[in-house]
Amino acid sequence: ARHFSSRRKKKDDGSKQPPTNERLIKMLMRSHGSDSPDSVEVRAVIHQGAGEKARVELISLSEAIKISTEQMADLIGVEVTQQPPVIKIAELAKLEYQKKRTTQTSKKSNATPKKKSCRFRAAIDEHDLERKIADIEKTIRKGADCDVTIFSRRRMLRQNENVGKELLVRIEEMISEFGRVKADPQHNPEGTFISFTIVPVKSK
Repeated sequence: ARHFSSRRKKKDDGSKQPPTNERLIKMLMRSHGSDSPDSVEVRAVIHQGAGEKARVELISLSEAIKISTEQMADLIGVEVTQQPPVIKIAELAKLEYQKKRTTQTSKKSNATPKKKSCRFRAAIDEHDLERKIADIEKTIRKGADCDVTIFSRRRMLRQNENVGKELLVRIEEMISEFGRVKADPQHNPEGTFISFTIVPVKSK
């Protein structure tokens, strides 16, 4: 009896699955018009185990079956229409796990950084200003944008109508090494709000 590593029936999730084990054996014997795996030649990529490089051998299908049985591994079709057909001898579950991990890692590395929002009072003290700028820098250096709003009270505007604009200039100076204001800041008619977006500075 043949004992392969993977014995479970795979659900059809819509993705194209390579032929494996008994299905692969029948497919190769049928395509060669043979009743015996001894007369079917295959190019086998044989996985040796963790940390070891796979070896490639030109062997009969019966020899491939013997090796997979001894290693409790699976026969996996790679290029079954080639002459000779290319198959892999490895544990299917491990290959699928490695592929899943690689896909997850790729998705994480390609994930779009989350945009951050930050609000400033025009009367902000120096300590709070530096702390908020430091938070913005962390966001910008991760490749994300930061939406900023400066809020000025009407009482402050009566004393200094440019209080919000002065803070905007101060913020631009403090972010100049890592960020820039994306476009002209937007003002509301009363002048109590100034909104703009800080984006990363493109490296030269």
